[in-house]
Amino acid sequence: MVVTGGWSDKAKEAGAANALIDQGADVVTMHVDSPATIIQVAEGRSAYSIGFQSIEAQQLAPKFWITGLGFTWGPFMTETAKSVIAGTFKPAMVREGLGQGMMAVAPFGPAVPPDVRTLVTASADKVGQGFNPFTGPVTDNTGVVRIPAGESWGGDKMGNFDWYVRRRDR
Repeated sequence: MVVTGGWSDKAKEAGAANALIDQGADVVTMHVDSPATIIQVAEGRSAYSIGFQSIEAQQLAPKFWITGLGFTWGPFMTETAKSVIAGTFKPAMVREGLGQGMMAVAPFGPAVPPDVRTLVTASADKVGQGFNPFTGPVTDNTGVVRIPAGESWGGDKMGNFDWYVRRRDR
């Protein structure tokens, strides 16, 4: 993992993607404002990418794209505009996802086998229907239990993570 310390720095993003690939990563993903740089670097280096932000990003990586999550802002923005016009708009922090229609799984790339597509789609449907993957016990990469058994974290805590989840053994 590489942290660039910013949301939109193409040079750092390209450097991070190249460094990971140089170290043997064959799949990269990101959490940045625009995934284009990282997806294009991966494609150019014959590494796979999993996108974020856009369900249209596959066009940047026609050969080595896997899938990703993308925002589908249309319905939310329409409702927001209607509330502004009606004079009822109230500013608020909004965190919505698959279940509320604000996010969608991007199309799959050509290398993703049908059985994997089925598993990913079923998992996304499960989350969309209310399953919370942030239900304990969840242990961080140093062995500390961060979410105790039986406790679930919602959108109110999603911006407070300053730790990484421990890797599961295969």
